[in-house]
This record gives sequence, structure tokens and C-alpha cells, in this order.
Amino acid sequence: MDYQHQLSLLIDILKNQKYEHYGTSDEYNQIQRLTESLINNESIDPNLKQTLMSIEQYSNQGTSMVQDDVVFDNWITMIEETK
Repeated sequence: MDYQHQLSLLIDILKNQKYEHYGTSDEYNQIQRLTESLINNESIDPNLKQTLMSIEQYSNQGTSMVQDDVVFDNWITMIEETK
């Protein structure tokens, strides 16, 4: 899966969790794998990398870390702007 597809998939999962106010353990695992892969990409924008690190922290904590819609919107906007 290339860089653009990874970003698109990450956006889709985050949007789903935002609208559902719920995420499955599989979704959290997938977010973690995607963010780890993207963070390790040497050509990634430093601002996006910081956002991805926040998303990765969210995925590690799962349902114990509740996010409001504004946080999801900020993450999604940052990813879309750097796509």
C-alpha cells in the first residue's frame, strides 16, 4: 500500500470513528499500523509526523482516550492538507 493509500485509509477510519463515536479493536490496531508505517516514512512532512504521533498515541490507548469531534477534525484536516 503506497503513501497516498495509507493516508486515505487513515482518514476513512478516523471519520468513521468520529461519526460512530466508537472504534473497534481492529480499527485501533489498523490505525496503529498505519501511523507507524507513515511515521517511518523519511519524506513525511514534520507537521504531519507530529499529528501522526498524536493519532498513534490515541490508537494505543483505544477507548480509554476519548476524543471530541474537534480533535478528529483537526487530524483529518492536517492529513488532507498534506496529501
